[in-house]
Amino acid sequence: MVDPELASPPLLLRSSRLPNWLGLDPHSNRLVQFLRRHRFSAATCLLAPLVLLTWTLGNARSPAQYPIDLIPTYVAGRLWLEGRPQAIYHGGAWMPTGGFDAAWLDAVERAHVGLPDTAFVYSPTYLALLLPLIAVTSAQQFFWCFAALNAACAVVVGRTCARLAGLPDGWPSLSVALLAASSFPASYAGLLGQNVLPTAALMLLGFDAVGRGRRWWLLPLLLASAFKPWAIGSLGVLLLGRKHRQFLLGLFAHALMFGVAPRLLFPDVLLAGYRAVLGDLSTTSVLAFNSIGLRALAERLASPDWTLNVAQWAKHGHASFAQLVIEALFAAACTLAISWIARNRRPDFTTLYTCCMALALGVLGTCWSHYLVFALPVVCRAAFRPTQPAARWLAVAAAFWMLALMSVAAPPLPWLRPERLWALVYSAPLLLSLAVAWLQLWGRGSATDTQPTPTIRQRAETAASRK
Repeated sequence: MVDPELASPPLLLRSSRLPNWLGLDPHSNRLVQFLRRHRFSAATCLLAPLVLLTWTLGNARSPAQYPIDLIPTYVAGRLWLEGRPQAIYHGGAWMPTGGFDAAWLDAVERAHVGLPDTAFVYSPTYLALLLPLIAVTSAQQFFWCFAALNAACAVVVGRTCARLAGLPDGWPSLSVALLAASSFPASYAGLLGQNVLPTAALMLLGFDAVGRGRRWWLLPLLLASAFKPWAIGSLGVLLLGRKHRQFLLGLFAHALMFGVAPRLLFPDVLLAGYRAVLGDLSTTSVLAFNSIGLRALAERLASPDWTLNVAQWAKHGHASFAQLVIEALFAAACTLAISWIARNRRPDFTTLYTCCMALALGVLGTCWSHYLVFALPVVCRAAFRPTQPAARWLAVAAAFWMLALMSVAAPPLPWLRPERLWALVYSAPLLLSLAVAWLQLWGRGSATDTQPTPTIRQRAETAASRK
């Protein structure tokens, strides 16, 4: 028996005039059948320009107007192409506040871009991936290409969130995907020219490929680690999920790509400069701008006047020995707790990796507000398929905060006093996301028992097999 939804032509093809005028029969033409079967995929592809439009209208500027994080990336790429890799990290992380390097000023003038607000602090591997694109584009073309990449990755993240929520193909799934891609963390990352959206999309694709037994699972995880070096922690998720063969293969591939290959392919002065920049970043204050991490929250609660320097970069000095010990013990306790839950509660692999992506934000030294894109999958999953009742309500609160409140909670807020209360308000979406992740990981409910709703294509294949 044929599915009635597939038997009736779409609304666009129900008119007798239109198929006859085009010479198409909605029941026999292959093109029409292909469009009918894959109309949801086509609609998903149309979400990318819609996401770019929502980013532009919601922030009154286009993603390519002044991408703070892409300007130093483009300048660093031009320096490498011109044979001056030693100048990429020459000024260190404090170049904008301590005075620009002469080579940087020359490269900025050649690229016809404004002076960047930040230095280039990303890894040489990440810059090597973007080098071919930088070589064939101008600055504005590069900004628009990266904005399109961010929009496409936001759609991938949003579509994955809808699928993890168990929504069938249709308007509900498209609506959830659009909301996730248009949330404040995603739009803010797109406007800054950040690389967290490609990292999150690649990690989701890699983990999904591992769960489905696909052979190409390693490529997205390697690329994610190239975009963000701390994404190497995805190997720990494979180990916790008892994917031992994939863990060993991933460990070998990551060691080869990030340990051996850079020493053979990159100039020594480039690697030395990157190590120096990492040392500079360890002295950067976590109280500036949109830092919402647990370390920033603790320091803000201990510093009543922290709002005085919230809109500027400041040196913090090296962390004390006691602070390093406390942070190491906290990270170890979180790791042991996740390991114990994975061993005794045995959550399914999808629940495990969505929760671990969010829980990783709790142990990062610096967690910016746009890093919350890594918490979107577990928030969407818990909102529709919670493992515990409390997880649903916390997920709804976190989603509402990311969609509606984060855009108005930017520093400074003169009407919100005292500063300690403002610190809790600003870090609230992270705290809610971490609570949702812990509850989802601990519980045993619908997320592990309920099967995803079959898509239209799956129902058609099932009906055809029964015939």
